[in-house]
Amino acid sequence: MSSAPRSGRHGRLLRLLACCATLLPAAAAAAPSDPRGDPMGGRYVVVLDRAATRWRVTATFDHGGGPFEAWFQRWTPGAYHLADYGASVESIVARDAAGNELALERDGPCRVVIADAPAGRLALDYVATPCAQRDLNERMILSVEGNRIAADYAYVSPNSLLCFVRDQIDWPCEVRYELPPGWKAACALDERAPGSFAAPSWWRLEDSPALFSPTQETATFEVAGIPHAVTLHGAAPGRVDEIAQRCRRLAEAAVAWMQRLPYPRYHYLLAATPGEFGGAGLEHADSTLIVTGDVMLGMPEYDHLLAHEYFHAWCAERIKVDALVRPDFTAPLRTGTIWANEGITEYFCRHLLVSAGLQTRAQFFAGLSQQGREARMLRPQIGEEGWTAIARAAPDWDEIGDLMQFSARHYPAGSFTVFALDLEMRAASGGERGIADLLRFLMAAFADRGRGYAEDELAQLVAGVAQADLDEFFARHIDGSELPAIKERLALIGFTARGGMQEMVPLPEPTAEQAAALEDLFTPPPTRSRR
Repeated sequence: MSSAPRSGRHGRLLRLLACCATLLPAAAAAAPSDPRGDPMGGRYVVVLDRAATRWRVTATFDHGGGPFEAWFQRWTPGAYHLADYGASVESIVARDAAGNELALERDGPCRVVIADAPAGRLALDYVATPCAQRDLNERMILSVEGNRIAADYAYVSPNSLLCFVRDQIDWPCEVRYELPPGWKAACALDERAPGSFAAPSWWRLEDSPALFSPTQETATFEVAGIPHAVTLHGAAPGRVDEIAQRCRRLAEAAVAWMQRLPYPRYHYLLAATPGEFGGAGLEHADSTLIVTGDVMLGMPEYDHLLAHEYFHAWCAERIKVDALVRPDFTAPLRTGTIWANEGITEYFCRHLLVSAGLQTRAQFFAGLSQQGREARMLRPQIGEEGWTAIARAAPDWDEIGDLMQFSARHYPAGSFTVFALDLEMRAASGGERGIADLLRFLMAAFADRGRGYAEDELAQLVAGVAQADLDEFFARHIDGSELPAIKERLALIGFTARGGMQEMVPLPEPTAEQAAALEDLFTPPPTRSRR
């Protein structure tokens, strides 16, 4: 997930980018069936009540009889902190198939228990307040991980609103959004009827946000035979076509770097509203939800935000630690691997921007120089804790300072550090391998096999791709808190750093080898030169 920069000199401080999990459905055990004979999980009807500014939800589940337990998620991939989304549920009633009310207990904000439920279909009717309103932020919930009801638009991240039954998470689900007259719904899921969407599992449903408004426009395109859509609320008519062309170029650049697209379809869900403070985005396996102020649409930072969230479709959605393959949403997750999800994505999306023609090479280096200066300026926010330790502490966020520390380390400092790691890998391998090669290896060795890497395995994998000893780099700059020096590393590509704030500039007379290494940096691995 990412936060777009605020205006002013501290503009990029609140970039919060992250990962949502791509989760593979397992084979279902014997289960209740729908009339077509397929096992079915939750069926949801979500009513957008604008007058009361409330969500009214009916969730139904098939149950075999006996104790029944439903959960609201406690956290979501891409944000990681404990949000306890069930705290937004004001009231909840359970009923059996005949409509009789059943006694239930709420064991904390996120767990609902019926001690002895009858067999058959059970319904949970509940009312929830939006948890990401512009004028209120409860429990440090970021806008794009939550849900919102505004006068002229709304959106839902299902993780923040819909409950689930743990032993049914691999079964197909359905959701119907009942909207005000004239409103439209956009979502990456299969739309069976207007506002009604089907998901192959709870994993896919909770990972598929939806955007609603009466005026939103959608543009579509194909890249490598894969359908893409861009839905935009809050801009002048036709503006969506311009943004869709930029998104198309990003997808084409990703094909060049990663050799294929990893999803069956992709949907950008974009809300641009007057007066929005900065903006944020959250990645999902087949979509992203980005909410910004309308002035952001014309800024270079908006392209960066699009590219960052989009590249998470590889890094964090599919390339990820094994604990994110089938995460337990009822308990906190602690992982030190968020540095890869966020730092690598924040760095490598710059390559997509250059390949897509949305950023020049000069802007590439200027952006990294700026992030290096920001990282040094924000050193007091980062403190002396190592990068992996800051990642593992995400479930413990208690105040805005915790978020500031996480953001400062993962985004400006993270991108700068990963750039240094890319150069370190290239130097060690004689220019043969860098971050792009690491990503393609991890896709083939892990993501394509439906698995994640082990918590303590990533450093060894990076060293294996580089065929080099990177223990010192990891000890000082990943597990440690030290920002890497860049000047000596830049010599590899014919650049140098000048000034105390580490401005990156080209050497006046680079060698032929340095010039070739610079070209390699910006050329996808299968076609770049070999020396």
